[in-house]
Amino acid sequence: MQLHGVPAKYSRLSIRVPFRILLGGWTVILLGLAGWNYNTIVTETFNLAKREAYKGFEKDVMLRSWATQHGGVYVPITETTQPNPYLSAIPNSRS
Repeated sequence: MQLHGVPAKYSRLSIRVPFRILLGGWTVILLGLAGWNYNTIVTETFNLAKREAYKGFEKDVMLRSWATQHGGVYVPITETTQPNPYLSAIPNSRS
């Protein structure tokens, strides 16, 4: 049977079904790629922040170690730089 000169096997209904399946598959692929991309960005951002925090921590540890090896950091007492009152119980704290 023909509809307006087009064979029945090429009717619009028979073309719409595979097209919708193809479109649905393409949508699933794109959503999967978007989810994978989002997950990758979040993971890499977290890893970068963790590395930077670790570097800052290591820098602080090295600085404190250096200061300890050199007998601490001594600053002359002036009107603007006063000794820490909470360290007055510690010997040689200059307060």
